[in-house]
Amino acid sequence: MLAGQDMNTSIHRPERCLPSQGWTIADSQKIAIPLKDAAGHILQVTRLHNWRPVHDKEGHPFTCYNLNYYWFVGESDTTSSHFRRTYFDIRDRLLKGVNQRWAYVTVSVNFNNKDGAEKYADRLIASFIQELVPKIHKSSVKYG
Repeated sequence: MLAGQDMNTSIHRPERCLPSQGWTIADSQKIAIPLKDAAGHILQVTRLHNWRPVHDKEGHPFTCYNLNYYWFVGESDTTSSHFRRTYFDIRDRLLKGVNQRWAYVTVSVNFNNKDGAEKYADRLIASFIQELVPKIHKSSVKYG
């Protein structure tokens, strides 16, 4: 096999690497984010709610919380599922002779456990994604 012809093995889902970095994934959900584009597209993403124990500068322990939103985007498809990305990849290689050359996009925010912090973090990430995606996705990308 020549370089660059593997099954995109470098792209992986955060469920594999976050725990090895000390994070505990407390919750995983699929959510839909309406984009701010002329066509009114909706992007499906995976939302991970994570936590891990850390220490402040004085050595006092506390819990750090994190939200991680991610999705995969290829030449013509988006998906929030690693397994669906693999399906699209196999389908296109077998039926079209095409490698979509997938990218994995993630947006992450750490927050404290104060009232409303998680909801604010959700709004912050969703707003950022709504503005970002129309600027970085090719016009050939399908949503759904």
